[in-house]
Amino acid sequence: MKWIKLGKIFDPTNHALPNGCAEFAQSPQALIFDDYIRIYFSTRVKDDKGKFLSHVAFVDFDRGFRDVLGISKEAVIPLGGLGSFDEHGIFPFGVMRNDHKLYAYTTGWNRRVSVSTDASIGLAVSEDGGLTFGKVGVGPVLAPTLHEPFLVGDAFVRIFDGVFHMW
Repeated sequence: MKWIKLGKIFDPTNHALPNGCAEFAQSPQALIFDDYIRIYFSTRVKDDKGKFLSHVAFVDFDRGFRDVLGISKEAVIPLGGLGSFDEHGIFPFGVMRNDHKLYAYTTGWNRRVSVSTDASIGLAVSEDGGLTFGKVGVGPVLAPTLHEPFLVGDAFVRIFDGVFHMW
């Protein structure tokens, strides 16, 4: 494989993003389609207290990453409710295909007092080609435990021989 340096291919400040977000294209994750490449990313908006909330958006590129073909018009996945593991944001967003559906392993985060944030891994599924995702539940699928009490996030999942593997 030979890498070709393209420079900056997307500036979120030059586009209308969902949820009133205007900054950041953080933690990009690619999903390849036949005719285009979709890049999911985390973007941010300030809440009424001036603190950031992280939302997931996407941008579709031609296969050469030269032209923007489209940008998500609505929320890809909603943030969690009061006190939930993903109340204040979701990033990154690792997406994969499985049985004609798309699975997204999310890192949801919420604010804490003694430390800035806490994070856990959630799971959401898309049945509309990745335009939107619905959570499989309100809680995380992987969170801190008795012997691993720290941040849990940034899941990378793939299926080999019918078995899910997470890094």
